[in-house]
Amino acid sequence: MAKTSGTLSYEPDRIDSYFFTKDNPTNQRFITWNGYYFFALANALRLSVSPYASYSYVNDNTLYSITMPNMTPIENNAEENQYRYGISATASKDIAKRQRIFLRGYYGENQNDVKYTGSSPYNNKFVSRFAGSTIGYNLSNSRWNLSTDISLQWEENKINTKSIKELYPLFNFSAGFSPSSMHSFKTYFHYGSNYPGASIKSPNILKDNELMYVAGNPNIGLSRQFTYNLSYNWIPSNKFSTSLYCQYYGELNLYVPIFEHYDNGQALLRRYDTDAQYHRTQIGTSFNYKLLDGKLQLAASPSVTFFRFLGYYDMTKTPFYFKASAVYHLNDFYFQTAYQTMFRTIQGNRAVYYEDRDFWQLQVGWSKNNFNIRLSANNLFRSDWLTSTETLNSSLYSETRHLEGNNFHRRLNLSFI
Repeated sequence: MAKTSGTLSYEPDRIDSYFFTKDNPTNQRFITWNGYYFFALANALRLSVSPYASYSYVNDNTLYSITMPNMTPIENNAEENQYRYGISATASKDIAKRQRIFLRGYYGENQNDVKYTGSSPYNNKFVSRFAGSTIGYNLSNSRWNLSTDISLQWEENKINTKSIKELYPLFNFSAGFSPSSMHSFKTYFHYGSNYPGASIKSPNILKDNELMYVAGNPNIGLSRQFTYNLSYNWIPSNKFSTSLYCQYYGELNLYVPIFEHYDNGQALLRRYDTDAQYHRTQIGTSFNYKLLDGKLQLAASPSVTFFRFLGYYDMTKTPFYFKASAVYHLNDFYFQTAYQTMFRTIQGNRAVYYEDRDFWQLQVGWSKNNFNIRLSANNLFRSDWLTSTETLNSSLYSETRHLEGNNFHRRLNLSFI
C-alpha cells in the first residue's frame, strides 16, 4: 500500500492551510506463458517459432481526503483485466562462411478492459494490434561483426470505438571492428517508434484532488526515436584498459503532461499531448588499472550528459557523473572503497528533472575454500532518508517531490556466503 500525506497552504493566504491524506492500495495478479520451438530443415535452413500469452488483473484503489469541512473524499477505483498474446517466426540460412540472413514475421495483440468506479465511473476497452515483417543480415569474422535489419510494422490502437492505424519502418544497424587485440570500435544505430499505454490514451476525466483533474488523450499517435552509440576500447596490456564513448538518444513528438485551466478556472486539468522534443547526448570514458602485481585495482568512469528538452517545457541541463573504486587484495582478505556522484536526468514523458544522492562505500571481506565473509559500510555519516528529488515546472503548475527510502541511508551489512 502506498500512502501520501501532507499540508497544503495557499499564497497569498486566502484560506487556512489544511491536512490531506492519499491512500493507494494496489493488488495485482498475473500468469504468463512463453514458448520456443526450433526446427532444423533441409538445405541448412533453420526455423524458430516463439508464441506467448499472458493475463493480468490489477485492482488499483485511491482514496483522497482533506480536513476542510464539508468536503467529500475523492475515491477512484480502477479494475483492469489485460490479455496479451502473439507469435513470431524466424527463418535463417547461412549464405556464405560466417554470413547469415534471416526473415521474421510477427503478430501480437493487447487488450485492456478497464472499469472505473467511485467519484468518476467509466468503462473503457483498449485494443492494440501490431504485425510486421523483418529482413536481416549478420556477418562475423576475426575482425568484423556486422548486424543489420529493417522492418515494416503495422499497428492499430483502438479505444472503445475510436481507432488509429499506422504503418511505419524500423531499422537497426550495429558494427564492430577489431584490427588487433589492443583496439576495438563499436557503433550502433536504431530508428523506431513508441506508442503510449492505455492510461495515457484514456478519454476519461478523473478528479485527482480538489484542485486537479487528470485525463488522457485518445488522439496521441506515435513518437519517433533515434539512438546512436559509438565507442572505442584500448587494452595495451593486462594491467591497463580504457574506453571512450558517445551516446545520443532523441525522440520527436514525445507526449508530455500539459496543464490547463478547468472548471471555470477553479482547478487545473492535466492531460497529455505530443508537444515535446527530447535530446540526450552523453560523452564519457572509463579506466581500469592494476598495480602491485594485480593486488591493487583502480577504476574510474567520468561522464557528462547534455539534455535539451523543447516544446511545452523548455529545459537545458548538463549534469556531470563520476564513479570510482579501489580494491586491494591481501592473501585471503580484500579491502574496497567506492564512490559515485548523484545521478541526474530528465525523464522525458514525465517532463521531470530527477536527481538521487551521492553514495560511498567501504568494504572488507575474507574468502577461502568457497566460503566468504563480507562487511560493508555505506554512507556512514548520512542520517536522513532522502533518496531522490523530482521537479516539474510549467507555466501553470510546478511540483517538487522528495522521495524517501533506505537506498542512500547509512547502513552496515554483514554477509556469509
